[in-house]
Amino acid sequence: MPDWTNADWVDPAYEWRPLPVPDLPDRLLVDFATRCNLRCPMCPVWGLEDETQIAPLKGIMNLSAAREMLDEFTTKKPMVAPSIYGEPLLIPNLRQVLKDVKSRGMPLALNTNGLTLTESIAKYFCDIAVDSVVFSIVFSALAEIASWPAKSPFGLVVYAPAIVFSIRVLRNSPKLADNQ
Repeated sequence: MPDWTNADWVDPAYEWRPLPVPDLPDRLLVDFATRCNLRCPMCPVWGLEDETQIAPLKGIMNLSAAREMLDEFTTKKPMVAPSIYGEPLLIPNLRQVLKDVKSRGMPLALNTNGLTLTESIAKYFCDIAVDSVVFSIVFSALAEIASWPAKSPFGLVVYAPAIVFSIRVLRNSPKLADNQ
């Protein structure tokens, strides 16, 4: 890393020193699949109103490429957050991706709207010791959910955390939270 302490733009009165930058990050934000089932207005990807701008962003990471990438981080073991700009429950090979992360000893933190969570997946989260699950839904998205046939937005929002909680009640993981 270049030493910028004596650069022209540094005021010596503040005794500024650059922070060290690690060789590998403490957190790894990976879009294993760029997909989402909501269109939250503040999202820089799925909140776009023009579908032609969203279409080129959609994709699924090849499983072998994902494994190669994870292998590069096994010495650091960063916390992995899958699909940070999408819905992780829509990763086609979700169980295998999560297993690959956990088998490398990496902490795993999911941020999900939970709308497609099943009891089977919730049990899997507990079985492989997912470290954290945050249920996040923007209230402006509730109007969209309410328009879905035969769905209650309140019921869907409450159901997902409840099934994970009921399965993990005697275990230490995953930690549960909501960001509302």
